[in-house]
This record gives sequence, C-alpha cells and structure tokens, in this order.
Amino acid sequence: DILRKRGIHSVGEIVEPRKQRSASVKTDDGPVLGIIEDAIRKKGVLNITYRSMWNSKISSRAISPREIRKGYATLYVIAYCYLRREERNFRLDCIIDASAARS
Repeated sequence: DILRKRGIHSVGEIVEPRKQRSASVKTDDGPVLGIIEDAIRKKGVLNITYRSMWNSKISSRAISPREIRKGYATLYVIAYCYLRREERNFRLDCIIDASAARS
C-alpha cells in the first residue's frame, strides 16, 4: 500500500525506475521536484528515500540540495549528502520520497 501511494505498482518498477518519474511521483506534501526546489530556495535539509540505479538498494539519507541539473535526458539533484559527508549527484527519478527534515 505504501508503494502504491508513491506510484509504484509492480516489482518491475522497483527494479527499473520509471522514465520521467519526477513529474508524476507524489509525496504526502506534493511533487518531489517541488519539494526539492523549495529546499534549494530556502537552503533547507531534506530527508530522502533513494533507490540506487546500480544495485536497486533503497537507502534513507539527509541531503542539502544545491541545484538541479539536466544530464542528457535525466535530471540530477546536486546535494551535500550527510550520510557520505560529501557532495553527491542523485537521479531525480530515483528519489522515491522527500520531506523537509525536522530541526
């Protein structure tokens, strides 16, 4: 039920991320892209759930998004990752969930 609310309806969608997912993925607070853009404007911290393109591993982490860049046909979030303690690139279509971090 949790995955269905996030727009994931089959095992195949977990293994292979949907193309152009950023426009259709919703969280309880609205589209993921809008949440990220708002955090960039406010210089905020987000908690994200991310599915790796390499091994489909799902992880939770806190990030400070800095910008959104287009790479070929994919959007990337450039952010400081508190888990890895360095700037990282996250595919927008692999971000399953995003919400403002609580202070």
